[in-house]
Amino acid sequence: MVDWRGISTKSLYTWIAQFSKPQRQTDQEVEIRRRKKELARVTEERDILKNRSGPLPACVQYVRRQSFWRSYLWVARTVEHGAGGYGSPRKRFAVALGCDLAHADRLIYARGLDLRNHDLATPIGAGCKVCERPACPQRAFPMVGRPLATDPAQSRFAPYSGD
Repeated sequence: MVDWRGISTKSLYTWIAQFSKPQRQTDQEVEIRRRKKELARVTEERDILKNRSGPLPACVQYVRRQSFWRSYLWVARTVEHGAGGYGSPRKRFAVALGCDLAHADRLIYARGLDLRNHDLATPIGAGCKVCERPACPQRAFPMVGRPLATDPAQSRFAPYSGD
């Protein structure tokens, strides 16, 4: 029996049987796919390490944002551009990328870091002016709404600490 499109019923049933069920793979095919994926990852990592103009060196920091209790892996580095010869000014930029910890294990920069140990994470806030951590050694601005305490006889490690 052939319908009006010229496709036989047998062909339709064959296609339905062929494409409606997922193809079952052998253990060997699964292992080959896994090894190919691993080889591609290792090859990419090797190429990054060989390429001097690549993303290394970088500053890597495992951070945990306190207000939302989310964790991230931050990767930062500087890049320079300059024109002209000796003594001419150069432009230096800081480039930083943040990756949610759920995906960080896929980055080469996460190698060797214990990303499951939250005690190793550096606590961070939403920004220096609104961060609720009073003794942050990396605070760049005083907290909003709090007086700036200055004492000429005292020097602190954290210049804008709230304690």
